[in-house]
Amino acid sequence: MEQLDLEDVGAGSLQSVEQSAAIGYDVPESVNVLLQHIVALREEFHRELRAQKKAVRGLKYLLAAREAGTAALEAFDAVFFCNVFYLHRTERSLIKKLMDRGKAHVFLQGDPREWSVLGDLMREWGGPQEALSAGAPSFGLAVYKAADVHGQAGLIREALRGIKAPEKTVLVLPEPDHLIPVLSEIAFLQRDFNISMGYPLKRSSLYALLEGVFKAQETRRGQAYYAKDYLGLLGHPLVKNLELSGSASVTRVLLHKVEEVVVGMEPTPLAGSLFVTLAEIEACDELFEFAQETLKHMEFDVSRPQLRELLRQIHDSFFVAWEEVADLRGLAAALKSSMDRLVANGPLTKYPLNIKIAQRLFSLSEEFGAASFAQEAFPRDDLFRVLRNSLENERVAFSGSPLQGLQVLGLLETRALSFENVLIMDANESYLPRIKIYEPLIPREVMLRLGLNRLEKEEEIQRYHFMGLVSSAKKVTLVYQEGRDKERSRFIEELVWQREREAGILGNVPVPAARLRVEVGPRPAGARKKPEHASFLRGIEYSATSVNTYLHCPLRFYFQYVLGLREKEALSEEPEAADIGNFIHGLLEESFRPFLGKKPVLDASFERRFFELFDERFEETFRRKMRSDAFLVKEVASFRLRQFLENERSRPVAELLALEKSYKGEIPLSAGGAHFRSRVDRIDLLPDGSLLILDYKTGGLEGVGARVERLNDEALSRGLIKEVLTSVQLPLYTFFVAREHPGRSVNAGLYSLRNPRKNGIKMFFEPREEEAFRVLRLQACMKAVAFLVDEILRPDIDFAADQGDPNYCQYCPFFYLCR
Repeated sequence: MEQLDLEDVGAGSLQSVEQSAAIGYDVPESVNVLLQHIVALREEFHRELRAQKKAVRGLKYLLAAREAGTAALEAFDAVFFCNVFYLHRTERSLIKKLMDRGKAHVFLQGDPREWSVLGDLMREWGGPQEALSAGAPSFGLAVYKAADVHGQAGLIREALRGIKAPEKTVLVLPEPDHLIPVLSEIAFLQRDFNISMGYPLKRSSLYALLEGVFKAQETRRGQAYYAKDYLGLLGHPLVKNLELSGSASVTRVLLHKVEEVVVGMEPTPLAGSLFVTLAEIEACDELFEFAQETLKHMEFDVSRPQLRELLRQIHDSFFVAWEEVADLRGLAAALKSSMDRLVANGPLTKYPLNIKIAQRLFSLSEEFGAASFAQEAFPRDDLFRVLRNSLENERVAFSGSPLQGLQVLGLLETRALSFENVLIMDANESYLPRIKIYEPLIPREVMLRLGLNRLEKEEEIQRYHFMGLVSSAKKVTLVYQEGRDKERSRFIEELVWQREREAGILGNVPVPAARLRVEVGPRPAGARKKPEHASFLRGIEYSATSVNTYLHCPLRFYFQYVLGLREKEALSEEPEAADIGNFIHGLLEESFRPFLGKKPVLDASFERRFFELFDERFEETFRRKMRSDAFLVKEVASFRLRQFLENERSRPVAELLALEKSYKGEIPLSAGGAHFRSRVDRIDLLPDGSLLILDYKTGGLEGVGARVERLNDEALSRGLIKEVLTSVQLPLYTFFVAREHPGRSVNAGLYSLRNPRKNGIKMFFEPREEEAFRVLRLQACMKAVAFLVDEILRPDIDFAADQGDPNYCQYCPFFYLCR
């Protein structure tokens, strides 16, 4: 309707659109229904505006054009229209009527033969078809290219270094999103700025906060919030730094404890929940106990009821307030509730830009609440879309003066202005010209039929203002981004072609690329072993896992076992491999425990009880952690366990000796001994009287390695041991069990639960291997273990990174710490 009024499209033209819409345009049916009644809708719209004594832009233009021929203008001797270019039909009509009355004088800039828009105006108004010649523009042209936005910003910085008169300089940014990267590069060069272009509100932290609010509501199931989105909103800096109890530190500690409880870092009934309710979290006494203990160490005296009230206030402002949004008035109230909390208790005042953004959000809240249809019911997602769309095009204005300092403008803000130095960034096709090629609601066919073809004129409008700006300058610097999906602007191509044609030489305009000088020297990653490290390492208890970690990478051992670092736990939509492994280990221990000291009997009755227990424990363990479609995990686990039981029935076992048994003891070293601990999944007594140690594996299998005898024949080093041994787990298990059962033949194996039929059990010793050779192999392996622990304890050997295995490094949790 706005376009119809601006272009003064009559009802007669619209009737043909109504007839075509009755047949049907290739748009949703709801749009065709509107187009079938566009005349009546427009008339009713105008009637309602008149009744309320209101007017929108299009209607103002339409009424002004109709009154221009007869309106009393005695107060004006003349009206001057300067630097006009593209005009709507109502504007052209108004100016023509004033010209006919002898009131209007129009000044145009440009040659009508070059600019079709000016030619059309001259023909319509009866003006001259030639322009006064001002000569060909002469300005210095420099074109640069960069690989990304920051490279462009660096080029702009270097270009500004050589400019002596910043007050006669303009920096044009066709893409407002890139304002902050540019300012961060040039702020130290320029004291005064005038930034007349607004900064996009959608790039702000407040917009990100609202997106978190929307996401939490959109993924909510009844009263239960999707834990990942719930924690994402709580983790927003503006939320976790609220001062609700006198200090933002209290809020941060509490919300971090909420995260630890939900992801399972702290043992509570909520641990690992995929969906959580606000009531459940507020009722979790362990949460407030953990938070209170941490705060006491920080010398904050906060009671548990106070912590519970603090969390309830956050829930009310950012979750509960948004739950029942059903109309614009409710949306306005929810937005105001969140903003009131941020303004009253948040860190907004520390960031001037956020203050202006908050002011705009409060204004939007008032506009929504006062809308004539504020109580009209809408689906919640549509209301969120209304707010999103309202914020998409919002800009936050900066303070400045157009009379001093460097001018930072958008392209259309440079209209009719002249500068000696012009710098234009983002001179790419996607930004310069910036053209919207589609209209999501109205079919392009309809627009063309009504003569509303702004798309064809848009490029000419932007080209006109671009050429006017550069033609009045003395020096022009153009910077664009070069990449696979980035192409330099057609406006650059035109300027370059003009220079090449004048010189008669192709390629006479050089285009240097931004180059970043980076000097990277080899820096061996590692950590020095200090005296306090050595004393600490002598007092800890080692395991097969810790020694294996050192074997593969000493620096990872340092991070993990000396510094005690670990990855931050996060929620997963499916059980992690470690969760599945722990579940199956616990299930097998509980199921086989009745057979301790007996021969396992895996009959139909056992299998029935086994899978009943499986269902019960699976529900207890994963009910809160799994999506509805994660039943596939359960099916796969059930299938693997059926294969395991089938494989077990075919294995000869005389007696089940031990389940989940722990061993502790010392291993002799060159200087003293080291304390070790091992936990064995299972020990079987075989019919021949030998013992078999079993270690269940739900993942891949890592054996001992080949040619262990090399450990006896060659000089030991960590590199040799790593080459021969892939793991010290089975040798350690065998060593401790054999020491407890002297005189018995002991073997150990990795039992694959992933595919028990195919992989079976990967043995430490070969079944037919002679006992004497087994002893030698075990001695060689234990000699290697002692060497590794000795090296760990030696003060003269630092913790160096082992980057020889890219696959191991790729999945290391400390990958970036040693880069």
